[in-house]
Amino acid sequence: MQMYPIPTKASYPKFWIICLLLLCLQCRLLTHSKATSWKKFKEWHYLSPRRDFISYKCDDLMEQMETLEEEKPHIFIYASWYQIEHLCVKGIWNDRYRNTNTWTQHTLKVLKCKKEKSENFYRENRGYNHIKFQCNMDGHVDRIVNFTEPITH
Repeated sequence: MQMYPIPTKASYPKFWIICLLLLCLQCRLLTHSKATSWKKFKEWHYLSPRRDFISYKCDDLMEQMETLEEEKPHIFIYASWYQIEHLCVKGIWNDRYRNTNTWTQHTLKVLKCKKEKSENFYRENRGYNHIKFQCNMDGHVDRIVNFTEPITH
């Protein structure tokens, strides 16, 4: 007959401390991944309304982003960060779309930059677009999926 060790009362606190530490580590990793995703989206696509829209130039903006593919047009969004931050909110502040795509209800001011193969500068296209965003698992905007043809004014 084999005997199994009976856990002592002293081992229970150790078990709970280890579980608590693992839970904290997991929460920290999730928070860090969300912050990285937001930061990357903001760096690559966000134009602050603190400056005039016309003052943003594709050549200056794209110079900072050498890692992007030059064949595809790059989209910059000119809107308040509050507006972008709430794109994945369903209605109630804590109820979010998760791991899904969502279209904007209203048009957003957009600067589209595209480099032609034979030219050394970027072509600018300014207008208003409906944009389809990817909401990540945390319920925050992760990337731009698609957009409509610009509505120029």
